[in-house]
Amino acid sequence: MIALLLALAGLLRSPCDPPDAPMPTAQQAAAVRDEIRGVVAELGGSPRFADYLVAVAGRESKMRPGIVHTGDAAFAAAAYRRLRAQHVAQGHPFALRPEFWLSYGLFGQNSNYHGHLRDPRQLCTVRGAVSSYQRSAKSVIRRMRRRCVARPTWADLHRAVQGGDLCPDGGRERIPARLAERPLEPGDIG
Repeated sequence: MIALLLALAGLLRSPCDPPDAPMPTAQQAAAVRDEIRGVVAELGGSPRFADYLVAVAGRESKMRPGIVHTGDAAFAAAAYRRLRAQHVAQGHPFALRPEFWLSYGLFGQNSNYHGHLRDPRQLCTVRGAVSSYQRSAKSVIRRMRRRCVARPTWADLHRAVQGGDLCPDGGRERIPARLAERPLEPGDIG
């Protein structure tokens, strides 16, 4: 609990919002959707990838890039305990600061799995969140194709990135049906 309070205090100097930040207005949410689409385009992703990320961001954060997902703190703490030695070995500047290794941003990404970022709170920016999601997506798609799914769908991608389950389990994914069963096309992710 103290670590969480320290992390929230550290947000004063970060791209993340304070816990009592208001919900975005319709205009602000539209601007975030446009920014997601712009970053995806810059990174070489398809409009389908942008639509998918907009859907995930709407569900996970209500289009709030700077949100800290405090409800996921126990999962983040467990991941930190498991990955701390790896963060230290990589010389990460925040390796010994567990209060910064939380779930952040548009997609509720657990920063422990994004040690490539020099500051875990970069997930509170649209660019940091989208580029990290893209990196995760590319990784899980490669592993899925080798292990269990020759032609992954957007639902497969969602299950793997958001839930950590690489292979299908027969469950339904919580993304719009118009996206869920559509196969990923070469070049969609960028």
